[in-house]
Amino acid sequence: MRRVLIVARREFLQIARTRSFWVTLLIMPLMLVVMPLFGKLMEPPETSRFYLVDATGRYEAAIEQRIDLNHQHQILYDLAAYAARWGLKSPRPEAVWDDGERPFGDDEARAFTASGGYAAALKEAGPLPDDAPAFTPPAPDLMRAKVPADVPVDMGAEAFGQAVGRYLIGGTGRPKGVEPAAAAIYVPADFGKPGVAVRIWTSGGNFNLVDAVRRELNNSVRAEAATAAGLDPATALQIQTAAAPLAVSAPPRGEGRSRLRMQSILPLGIAYFLLISVFTSGAWLLQGVLEERSNKLLEAILACVSPGELMYGKLIGIVGVGFSVIIVWGACVLGMAQLMPSGPMEWVAPALASVNSPWLAVALLFYFVTGYLICASIFLTVGAMCESITDAQAYLSPISLGLFLPFFALGSLISNPDALAAKILSWIPVYTPFAMMARMGVGVEPYEVIGTSILLIAFVTAEVWLLGRVFRASLLRTGQPPKLAELFRLMFKPAAS
Repeated sequence: MRRVLIVARREFLQIARTRSFWVTLLIMPLMLVVMPLFGKLMEPPETSRFYLVDATGRYEAAIEQRIDLNHQHQILYDLAAYAARWGLKSPRPEAVWDDGERPFGDDEARAFTASGGYAAALKEAGPLPDDAPAFTPPAPDLMRAKVPADVPVDMGAEAFGQAVGRYLIGGTGRPKGVEPAAAAIYVPADFGKPGVAVRIWTSGGNFNLVDAVRRELNNSVRAEAATAAGLDPATALQIQTAAAPLAVSAPPRGEGRSRLRMQSILPLGIAYFLLISVFTSGAWLLQGVLEERSNKLLEAILACVSPGELMYGKLIGIVGVGFSVIIVWGACVLGMAQLMPSGPMEWVAPALASVNSPWLAVALLFYFVTGYLICASIFLTVGAMCESITDAQAYLSPISLGLFLPFFALGSLISNPDALAAKILSWIPVYTPFAMMARMGVGVEPYEVIGTSILLIAFVTAEVWLLGRVFRASLLRTGQPPKLAELFRLMFKPAAS
Protein backbone atom coordinates (compact mmCIF):
# COMPACT_ATOMS: atom_id res chain seq x y z
CA MET A 1 0.00 0.00 0.00
CA ARG A 2 2.93 2.33 0.72
CA ARG A 3 4.19 2.08 -2.85
CA VAL A 4 0.67 2.71 -4.20
CA LEU A 5 0.49 5.94 -2.20
CA ILE A 6 3.95 6.94 -3.42
CA VAL A 7 2.78 6.49 -7.01
CA ALA A 8 -0.43 8.43 -6.23
CA ARG A 9 1.58 11.31 -4.73
CA ARG A 10 3.94 11.36 -7.71
CA GLU A 11 1.00 11.39 -10.14
CA PHE A 12 -0.74 14.20 -8.27
CA LEU A 13 2.39 16.39 -8.08
CA GLN A 14 3.32 15.70 -11.69
CA ILE A 15 -0.07 16.96 -12.89
CA ALA A 16 -0.19 19.81 -10.36
CA ARG A 17 3.06 21.21 -11.81
CA THR A 18 1.63 21.60 -15.31
CA ARG A 19 0.38 24.92 -16.64
CA SER A 20 -2.83 23.34 -17.91
CA PHE A 21 -3.71 22.27 -14.34
CA TRP A 22 -3.44 25.84 -13.06
CA VAL A 23 -5.32 27.21 -16.05
CA THR A 24 -8.12 24.73 -15.36
CA LEU A 25 -8.03 25.56 -11.65
CA LEU A 26 -8.33 29.30 -12.29
CA ILE A 27 -10.82 29.18 -15.13
CA MET A 28 -13.82 28.97 -12.78
CA PRO A 29 -13.03 32.13 -10.76
CA LEU A 30 -12.24 33.90 -14.02
CA MET A 31 -15.60 32.86 -15.49
CA LEU A 32 -17.45 33.93 -12.34
CA VAL A 33 -15.98 37.42 -12.73
CA VAL A 34 -16.10 37.77 -16.51
CA MET A 35 -19.44 36.14 -17.39
CA PRO A 36 -21.68 38.55 -15.40
CA LEU A 37 -19.82 41.50 -16.93
CA PHE A 38 -20.10 40.00 -20.40
CA GLY A 39 -23.78 39.29 -19.83
CA LYS A 40 -24.36 42.91 -18.86
CA LEU A 41 -22.65 44.08 -22.03
CA MET A 42 -24.80 41.76 -24.14
CA GLU A 43 -28.10 42.75 -22.56
CA PRO A 44 -30.40 44.96 -24.64
CA PRO A 45 -31.42 48.34 -23.20
CA GLU A 46 -33.84 47.90 -20.30
CA THR A 47 -36.28 50.47 -21.67
CA SER A 48 -37.44 50.72 -25.27
CA ARG A 49 -38.67 54.10 -26.55
CA PHE A 50 -41.68 54.32 -28.83
CA TYR A 51 -43.72 56.98 -30.63
CA LEU A 52 -47.51 57.07 -30.44
CA VAL A 53 -49.85 59.19 -32.56
CA ASP A 54 -53.61 58.82 -32.06
CA ALA A 55 -55.32 60.89 -34.73
CA THR A 56 -58.74 59.92 -33.29
CA GLY A 57 -57.96 61.17 -29.79
CA ARG A 58 -59.91 58.24 -28.29
CA TYR A 59 -57.37 55.47 -27.66
CA GLU A 60 -54.17 57.17 -26.52
CA ALA A 61 -54.98 57.16 -22.80
CA ALA A 62 -56.10 53.52 -22.83
CA ILE A 63 -52.88 52.37 -24.53
CA GLU A 64 -50.71 54.27 -22.06
CA GLN A 65 -52.69 52.85 -19.12
CA ARG A 66 -52.20 49.32 -20.46
CA ILE A 67 -48.43 49.82 -20.83
CA ASP A 68 -48.21 51.16 -17.28
CA LEU A 69 -50.33 48.27 -15.98
CA ASN A 70 -47.99 45.77 -17.66
CA HIS A 71 -45.09 47.44 -15.86
CA GLN A 72 -46.94 47.12 -12.54
CA HIS A 73 -47.41 43.42 -13.30
CA GLN A 74 -43.63 43.03 -13.55
CA ILE A 75 -43.02 45.00 -10.36
CA LEU A 76 -45.58 42.90 -8.50
CA TYR A 77 -44.05 39.65 -9.74
CA ASP A 78 -40.51 40.72 -8.81
CA LEU A 79 -41.70 41.93 -5.40
CA ALA A 80 -43.43 38.59 -4.79
CA ALA A 81 -40.17 36.76 -5.60
CA TYR A 82 -38.25 39.13 -3.32
CA ALA A 83 -40.75 38.66 -0.48
CA ALA A 84 -40.58 34.87 -0.82
CA ARG A 85 -36.78 34.96 -0.83
CA TRP A 86 -36.51 37.04 2.37
CA GLY A 87 -39.67 35.96 4.20
CA LEU A 88 -41.59 39.26 4.04
CA LYS A 89 -45.27 39.29 4.99
CA SER A 90 -48.09 41.81 4.82
CA PRO A 91 -50.45 42.44 7.77
CA ARG A 92 -53.28 42.91 5.26
CA PRO A 93 -54.93 39.64 4.18
CA GLU A 94 -55.98 41.18 0.87
CA ALA A 95 -52.35 41.85 -0.15
CA VAL A 96 -51.19 39.50 -2.88
CA TRP A 97 -47.46 40.23 -3.10
CA ASP A 98 -46.62 37.87 -0.21
CA ASP A 99 -48.39 34.81 -1.67
CA GLY A 100 -45.35 33.63 -3.64
CA GLU A 101 -44.37 33.85 -7.30
CA ARG A 102 -47.37 33.27 -9.52
CA PRO A 103 -49.28 34.91 -12.38
CA PHE A 104 -51.23 38.00 -11.29
CA GLY A 105 -54.43 39.33 -12.86
CA ASP A 106 -55.13 42.88 -13.96
CA ASP A 107 -57.40 43.50 -10.97
CA GLU A 108 -54.62 42.41 -8.59
CA ALA A 109 -52.10 44.66 -10.35
CA ARG A 110 -54.54 47.61 -10.15
CA ALA A 111 -55.18 46.97 -6.46
CA PHE A 112 -51.43 46.75 -5.85
CA THR A 113 -50.91 50.11 -7.56
CA ALA A 114 -53.85 51.74 -5.78
CA SER A 115 -52.48 50.65 -2.37
CA GLY A 116 -49.21 52.48 -2.98
CA GLY A 117 -47.19 49.98 -5.03
CA TYR A 118 -43.91 48.45 -3.92
CA ALA A 119 -42.95 51.38 -1.64
CA ALA A 120 -46.06 50.95 0.51
CA ALA A 121 -45.68 47.16 0.47
CA LEU A 122 -42.11 47.28 1.77
CA LYS A 123 -43.10 49.80 4.42
CA GLU A 124 -45.90 47.63 5.78
CA ALA A 125 -43.66 44.53 5.69
CA GLY A 126 -41.49 46.01 8.42
CA PRO A 127 -37.68 45.88 8.76
CA LEU A 128 -35.73 43.73 6.31
CA PRO A 129 -33.34 40.95 7.39
CA ASP A 130 -29.81 42.22 7.93
CA ASP A 131 -28.40 40.41 4.89
CA ALA A 132 -31.26 41.34 2.55
CA PRO A 133 -30.35 43.72 -0.28
CA ALA A 134 -32.66 46.64 -1.04
CA PHE A 135 -35.48 45.86 -3.47
CA THR A 136 -34.90 47.42 -6.86
CA PRO A 137 -38.01 47.61 -9.05
CA PRO A 138 -37.54 46.70 -12.70
CA ALA A 139 -37.20 49.57 -15.13
CA PRO A 140 -40.16 50.09 -17.48
CA ASP A 141 -39.93 47.96 -20.61
CA LEU A 142 -41.49 50.74 -22.67
CA MET A 143 -41.32 54.51 -22.54
CA ARG A 144 -43.23 56.90 -24.75
CA ALA A 145 -41.06 59.50 -26.50
CA LYS A 146 -42.02 62.78 -28.09
CA VAL A 147 -42.47 62.57 -31.84
CA PRO A 148 -39.65 64.47 -33.63
CA ALA A 149 -40.68 67.89 -34.92
CA ASP A 150 -39.98 67.01 -38.56
CA VAL A 151 -42.32 63.98 -38.53
CA PRO A 152 -45.85 64.95 -39.67
CA VAL A 153 -48.66 63.66 -37.44
CA ASP A 154 -51.64 65.10 -39.33
CA MET A 155 -50.92 63.97 -42.90
CA GLY A 156 -51.87 60.30 -42.60
CA ALA A 157 -50.12 57.03 -41.84
CA GLU A 158 -48.01 56.87 -45.01
CA ALA A 159 -46.43 60.29 -44.53
CA PHE A 160 -45.84 59.54 -40.84
CA GLY A 161 -44.20 56.17 -41.62
CA GLN A 162 -41.90 57.57 -44.29
CA ALA A 163 -40.66 60.36 -42.02
CA VAL A 164 -40.33 58.36 -38.80
CA GLY A 165 -38.29 55.51 -40.31
CA ARG A 166 -34.92 57.19 -39.80
CA TYR A 167 -35.64 57.64 -36.09
CA LEU A 168 -36.11 53.91 -35.51
CA ILE A 169 -33.35 51.49 -34.56
CA GLY A 170 -31.53 50.57 -37.75
CA GLY A 171 -32.74 53.67 -39.59
CA THR A 172 -30.33 55.84 -41.57
CA GLY A 173 -29.99 59.62 -41.53
CA ARG A 174 -30.96 60.10 -37.87
CA PRO A 175 -29.63 63.39 -36.44
CA LYS A 176 -26.69 63.07 -34.09
CA GLY A 177 -27.51 62.94 -30.40
CA VAL A 178 -31.07 61.63 -30.94
CA GLU A 179 -31.71 58.28 -29.27
CA PRO A 180 -33.44 55.81 -31.64
CA ALA A 181 -36.88 54.40 -30.91
CA ALA A 182 -37.86 50.74 -31.10
CA ALA A 183 -41.31 51.29 -32.61
CA ALA A 184 -43.80 53.87 -33.86
CA ILE A 185 -47.61 53.58 -33.72
CA TYR A 186 -50.14 55.54 -35.75
CA VAL A 187 -53.91 55.32 -35.17
CA PRO A 188 -55.63 56.85 -38.26
CA ALA A 189 -58.39 59.41 -37.79
CA ASP A 190 -60.89 57.13 -39.55
CA PHE A 191 -59.93 54.03 -37.57
CA GLY A 192 -63.01 51.86 -37.01
CA LYS A 193 -64.18 51.98 -40.60
CA PRO A 194 -63.91 48.75 -42.60
CA GLY A 195 -60.38 48.13 -43.88
CA VAL A 196 -58.72 50.91 -41.85
CA ALA A 197 -55.85 49.48 -39.78
CA VAL A 198 -53.61 50.81 -37.07
CA ARG A 199 -50.04 51.01 -38.41
CA ILE A 200 -47.02 49.90 -36.36
CA TRP A 201 -43.42 50.28 -37.53
CA THR A 202 -40.93 48.27 -35.49
CA SER A 203 -37.25 47.42 -35.53
CA GLY A 204 -38.06 43.82 -34.63
CA GLY A 205 -39.56 42.13 -31.59
CA ASN A 206 -41.37 44.58 -29.26
CA PHE A 207 -44.05 41.98 -28.65
CA ASN A 208 -45.11 43.57 -25.35
CA LEU A 209 -45.88 46.85 -27.08
CA VAL A 210 -47.74 45.23 -29.96
CA ASP A 211 -49.75 43.09 -27.52
CA ALA A 212 -50.64 46.12 -25.37
CA VAL A 213 -51.84 48.10 -28.38
CA ARG A 214 -53.79 45.16 -29.78
CA ARG A 215 -55.47 44.40 -26.44
CA GLU A 216 -56.63 47.94 -25.73
CA LEU A 217 -57.81 48.61 -29.26
CA ASN A 218 -59.72 45.33 -29.30
CA ASN A 219 -61.39 46.23 -26.01
CA SER A 220 -62.34 49.67 -27.31
CA VAL A 221 -63.65 48.36 -30.63
CA ARG A 222 -65.74 45.69 -28.90
CA ALA A 223 -67.17 48.22 -26.45
CA GLU A 224 -68.10 50.52 -29.34
CA ALA A 225 -69.68 47.60 -31.20
CA ALA A 226 -71.71 46.65 -28.12
CA THR A 227 -72.93 50.23 -27.73
CA ALA A 228 -73.80 50.41 -31.44
CA ALA A 229 -75.84 47.22 -31.00
CA GLY A 230 -78.08 48.96 -28.49
CA LEU A 231 -76.44 48.16 -25.16
CA ASP A 232 -76.04 50.99 -22.68
CA PRO A 233 -72.44 51.91 -21.83
CA ALA A 234 -72.61 50.41 -18.32
CA THR A 235 -73.83 47.03 -19.61
CA ALA A 236 -71.29 47.09 -22.44
CA LEU A 237 -68.48 47.76 -19.94
CA GLN A 238 -69.72 44.98 -17.67
CA ILE A 239 -69.67 42.48 -20.52
CA GLN A 240 -66.29 43.75 -21.72
CA THR A 241 -64.62 43.34 -18.31
CA ALA A 242 -66.29 40.03 -17.39
CA ALA A 243 -63.72 37.33 -16.57
CA ALA A 244 -63.72 33.89 -15.00
CA PRO A 245 -62.45 34.03 -11.38
CA LEU A 246 -59.17 32.16 -10.90
CA ALA A 247 -57.48 31.43 -7.59
CA VAL A 248 -53.79 30.75 -8.34
CA SER A 249 -51.62 29.61 -5.44
CA ALA A 250 -47.88 29.03 -5.33
CA PRO A 251 -46.26 26.65 -2.82
CA PRO A 252 -44.19 28.36 -0.13
CA ARG A 253 -40.52 28.66 -0.90
CA GLY A 254 -38.68 25.46 -0.03
CA GLU A 255 -41.75 23.28 -0.57
CA GLY A 256 -43.33 21.58 -3.53
CA ARG A 257 -42.20 22.70 -6.97
CA SER A 258 -39.84 25.40 -5.66
CA ARG A 259 -38.09 22.96 -3.36
CA LEU A 260 -37.68 20.42 -6.14
CA ARG A 261 -36.17 23.08 -8.37
CA MET A 262 -33.74 24.15 -5.63
CA GLN A 263 -32.80 20.58 -4.75
CA SER A 264 -32.10 19.71 -8.37
CA ILE A 265 -29.58 22.52 -8.89
CA LEU A 266 -26.80 21.14 -6.67
CA PRO A 267 -26.86 17.48 -7.87
CA LEU A 268 -27.11 18.62 -11.48
CA GLY A 269 -24.20 21.01 -11.00
CA ILE A 270 -22.10 18.21 -9.48
CA ALA A 271 -22.95 15.98 -12.44
CA TYR A 272 -21.72 18.63 -14.87
CA PHE A 273 -18.61 19.23 -12.76
CA LEU A 274 -17.95 15.49 -12.84
CA LEU A 275 -18.11 15.37 -16.62
CA ILE A 276 -15.83 18.40 -17.04
CA SER A 277 -13.26 17.27 -14.49
CA VAL A 278 -13.27 13.67 -15.80
CA PHE A 279 -12.35 14.73 -19.32
CA THR A 280 -9.84 17.32 -18.11
CA SER A 281 -8.12 14.97 -15.65
CA GLY A 282 -8.40 12.06 -18.09
CA ALA A 283 -6.48 14.06 -20.66
CA TRP A 284 -3.69 14.71 -18.13
CA LEU A 285 -3.61 11.05 -17.12
CA LEU A 286 -3.51 9.89 -20.73
CA GLN A 287 -0.79 12.36 -21.66
CA GLY A 288 1.31 11.31 -18.66
CA VAL A 289 1.19 7.62 -19.54
CA LEU A 290 2.01 8.34 -23.19
CA GLU A 291 5.02 10.45 -22.18
CA GLU A 292 6.28 7.72 -19.85
CA ARG A 293 6.01 5.20 -22.68
CA SER A 294 7.71 7.42 -25.25
CA ASN A 295 10.54 8.44 -22.88
CA LYS A 296 11.18 4.84 -21.82
CA LEU A 297 10.47 5.72 -18.18
CA LEU A 298 8.11 2.81 -17.63
CA GLU A 299 10.93 0.29 -17.43
CA ALA A 300 12.51 2.24 -14.59
CA ILE A 301 9.18 2.70 -12.82
CA LEU A 302 8.26 -0.98 -13.14
CA ALA A 303 11.60 -1.89 -11.60
CA CYS A 304 10.36 -0.29 -8.37
CA VAL A 305 6.61 -1.07 -8.35
CA SER A 306 4.39 -3.73 -9.84
CA PRO A 307 2.00 -2.93 -12.73
CA GLY A 308 -0.93 -3.28 -10.36
CA GLU A 309 0.54 -0.84 -7.86
CA LEU A 310 1.27 1.59 -10.70
CA MET A 311 -2.31 1.43 -11.93
CA TYR A 312 -3.93 1.83 -8.51
CA GLY A 313 -1.57 4.64 -7.59
CA LYS A 314 -2.33 6.53 -10.78
CA LEU A 315 -6.08 6.11 -10.19
CA ILE A 316 -5.83 7.42 -6.64
CA GLY A 317 -3.65 10.32 -7.78
CA ILE A 318 -6.01 11.36 -10.57
CA VAL A 319 -9.02 11.16 -8.24
CA GLY A 320 -7.11 13.49 -5.91
CA VAL A 321 -6.52 15.88 -8.81
CA GLY A 322 -10.22 15.81 -9.67
CA PHE A 323 -11.23 16.53 -6.09
CA SER A 324 -8.77 19.42 -5.92
CA VAL A 325 -10.35 21.02 -8.97
CA ILE A 326 -13.88 20.49 -7.67
CA ILE A 327 -13.01 21.86 -4.20
CA VAL A 328 -11.45 25.01 -5.64
CA TRP A 329 -14.33 25.54 -8.06
CA GLY A 330 -16.89 24.96 -5.32
CA ALA A 331 -15.09 27.38 -2.99
CA CYS A 332 -15.14 30.02 -5.73
CA VAL A 333 -18.89 29.56 -6.24
CA LEU A 334 -19.55 29.77 -2.48
CA GLY A 335 -17.30 32.81 -2.17
CA MET A 336 -19.07 34.60 -4.99
CA ALA A 337 -22.43 33.75 -3.41
CA GLN A 338 -21.27 35.35 -0.14
CA LEU A 339 -19.91 38.46 -1.86
CA MET A 340 -22.95 38.91 -4.12
CA PRO A 341 -25.95 37.40 -2.28
CA SER A 342 -28.40 39.02 -4.71
CA GLY A 343 -26.33 38.47 -7.86
CA PRO A 344 -26.07 35.58 -10.31
CA MET A 345 -25.06 33.21 -7.47
CA GLU A 346 -28.15 33.87 -5.31
CA TRP A 347 -29.34 30.30 -5.97
CA VAL A 348 -26.36 28.78 -4.10
CA ALA A 349 -27.56 29.31 -0.51
CA PRO A 350 -31.12 28.00 -1.12
CA ALA A 351 -29.72 25.03 -3.06
CA LEU A 352 -27.39 24.08 -0.21
CA ALA A 353 -30.12 24.63 2.39
CA SER A 354 -32.56 22.42 0.46
CA VAL A 355 -30.13 19.48 0.54
CA ASN A 356 -30.57 18.87 4.25
CA SER A 357 -30.14 15.09 4.33
CA PRO A 358 -26.72 13.61 5.19
CA TRP A 359 -27.64 10.51 3.21
CA LEU A 360 -28.09 12.63 0.10
CA ALA A 361 -24.61 14.10 0.58
CA VAL A 362 -23.13 10.61 1.04
CA ALA A 363 -24.93 9.35 -2.08
CA LEU A 364 -23.67 12.29 -4.16
CA LEU A 365 -20.11 11.67 -2.96
CA PHE A 366 -20.37 7.95 -3.74
CA TYR A 367 -21.70 8.52 -7.26
CA PHE A 368 -19.04 11.15 -7.90
CA VAL A 369 -16.15 8.87 -6.84
CA THR A 370 -17.44 5.82 -8.72
CA GLY A 371 -18.11 7.90 -11.84
CA TYR A 372 -14.58 9.24 -11.65
CA LEU A 373 -13.07 5.77 -11.26
CA ILE A 374 -15.08 4.40 -14.19
CA CYS A 375 -13.88 7.08 -16.56
CA ALA A 376 -10.32 7.35 -15.21
CA SER A 377 -9.79 3.60 -15.61
CA ILE A 378 -10.77 3.86 -19.26
CA PHE A 379 -8.41 6.77 -19.95
CA LEU A 380 -5.58 5.03 -18.10
CA THR A 381 -5.99 1.83 -20.08
CA VAL A 382 -6.16 3.67 -23.39
CA GLY A 383 -2.89 5.42 -22.50
CA ALA A 384 -1.23 2.09 -21.70
CA MET A 385 -2.33 0.56 -25.03
CA CYS A 386 -1.24 3.41 -27.31
CA GLU A 387 2.13 4.87 -28.20
CA SER A 388 0.92 8.24 -29.51
CA ILE A 389 -1.97 10.64 -29.11
CA THR A 390 -3.02 9.80 -32.66
CA ASP A 391 -3.51 6.15 -31.73
CA ALA A 392 -5.37 7.18 -28.58
CA GLN A 393 -7.83 9.36 -30.52
CA ALA A 394 -9.14 6.29 -32.32
CA TYR A 395 -10.36 5.00 -28.94
CA LEU A 396 -11.23 8.32 -27.28
CA SER A 397 -13.59 9.67 -29.96
CA PRO A 398 -16.27 6.95 -29.59
CA ILE A 399 -15.68 6.79 -25.82
CA SER A 400 -16.21 10.55 -25.42
CA LEU A 401 -19.32 10.50 -27.59
CA GLY A 402 -20.75 7.68 -25.53
CA LEU A 403 -20.03 9.40 -22.21
CA PHE A 404 -21.67 12.62 -23.39
CA LEU A 405 -24.92 10.83 -24.25
CA PRO A 406 -26.75 11.28 -20.90
CA PHE A 407 -26.09 15.02 -20.85
CA PHE A 408 -28.36 15.52 -23.83
CA ALA A 409 -31.21 14.26 -21.66
CA LEU A 410 -30.43 15.76 -18.23
CA GLY A 411 -33.20 18.35 -18.55
CA SER A 412 -35.71 15.58 -19.18
CA LEU A 413 -34.32 13.57 -16.27
CA ILE A 414 -35.09 16.45 -13.90
CA SER A 415 -38.53 17.32 -15.27
CA ASN A 416 -39.61 13.69 -15.40
CA PRO A 417 -37.37 11.60 -13.11
CA ASP A 418 -39.72 8.61 -13.21
CA ALA A 419 -39.72 8.33 -17.01
CA LEU A 420 -38.68 4.96 -18.43
CA ALA A 421 -35.65 6.45 -20.21
CA ALA A 422 -34.41 8.02 -16.94
CA LYS A 423 -34.71 4.72 -15.11
CA ILE A 424 -32.97 2.82 -17.91
CA LEU A 425 -30.00 5.23 -17.88
CA SER A 426 -29.79 4.91 -14.12
CA TRP A 427 -29.18 1.15 -14.43
CA ILE A 428 -26.50 1.35 -17.14
CA PRO A 429 -23.31 1.44 -15.00
CA VAL A 430 -21.35 3.83 -17.22
CA TYR A 431 -24.22 6.35 -17.03
CA THR A 432 -25.44 5.54 -13.52
CA PRO A 433 -23.41 8.23 -11.67
CA PHE A 434 -24.53 11.01 -14.03
CA ALA A 435 -28.18 9.93 -14.23
CA MET A 436 -28.59 9.27 -10.52
CA MET A 437 -26.97 12.56 -9.49
CA ALA A 438 -29.25 14.44 -11.87
CA ARG A 439 -32.28 12.66 -10.41
CA MET A 440 -31.30 12.77 -6.73
CA GLY A 441 -32.58 16.30 -6.22
CA VAL A 442 -36.11 15.55 -7.43
CA GLY A 443 -36.41 12.29 -5.57
CA VAL A 444 -35.70 8.64 -6.35
CA GLU A 445 -36.88 5.50 -4.65
CA PRO A 446 -34.59 4.03 -1.94
CA TYR A 447 -34.40 0.72 -3.81
CA GLU A 448 -32.92 2.54 -6.81
CA VAL A 449 -30.19 4.11 -4.69
CA ILE A 450 -29.34 0.80 -3.00
CA GLY A 451 -29.61 -1.24 -6.20
CA THR A 452 -27.55 1.10 -8.37
CA SER A 453 -24.95 1.43 -5.61
CA ILE A 454 -24.49 -2.35 -5.46
CA LEU A 455 -24.37 -2.47 -9.25
CA LEU A 456 -21.75 0.30 -9.37
CA ILE A 457 -19.54 -1.37 -6.77
CA ALA A 458 -19.65 -4.62 -8.73
CA PHE A 459 -19.07 -2.86 -12.04
CA VAL A 460 -16.13 -0.75 -10.81
CA THR A 461 -14.54 -3.82 -9.24
CA ALA A 462 -14.93 -5.82 -12.46
CA GLU A 463 -13.79 -2.90 -14.62
CA VAL A 464 -10.62 -2.27 -12.61
CA TRP A 465 -9.87 -6.00 -12.58
CA LEU A 466 -10.43 -6.52 -16.32
CA LEU A 467 -8.85 -3.28 -17.48
CA GLY A 468 -6.01 -3.95 -15.06
CA ARG A 469 -5.17 -7.05 -17.09
CA VAL A 470 -5.13 -5.00 -20.27
CA PHE A 471 -3.05 -2.33 -18.52
CA ARG A 472 -0.43 -4.83 -17.31
CA ALA A 473 -0.25 -6.60 -20.67
CA SER A 474 0.06 -3.33 -22.63
CA LEU A 475 2.56 -1.36 -20.56
CA LEU A 476 5.66 -2.58 -22.36
CA ARG A 477 3.92 -3.57 -25.56
CA THR A 478 5.13 -2.02 -28.82
CA GLY A 479 3.51 -1.71 -32.22
CA GLN A 480 -0.12 -1.14 -33.11
CA PRO A 481 -2.78 -0.98 -30.34
CA PRO A 482 -4.71 -4.23 -29.88
CA LYS A 483 -7.78 -4.88 -32.01
CA LEU A 484 -11.16 -5.41 -30.41
CA ALA A 485 -10.89 -9.22 -30.39
CA GLU A 486 -7.41 -9.09 -28.86
CA LEU A 487 -8.61 -6.55 -26.33
CA PHE A 488 -11.23 -9.00 -25.04
CA ARG A 489 -8.61 -11.77 -25.00
CA LEU A 490 -6.36 -9.63 -22.81
CA MET A 491 -9.26 -8.95 -20.46
CA PHE A 492 -10.32 -12.51 -19.88
CA LYS A 493 -6.99 -14.30 -20.21
CA PRO A 494 -4.31 -13.58 -17.62
CA ALA A 495 -1.21 -11.94 -19.00
CA ALA A 496 1.92 -14.02 -19.17
CA SER A 497 4.17 -13.53 -16.17
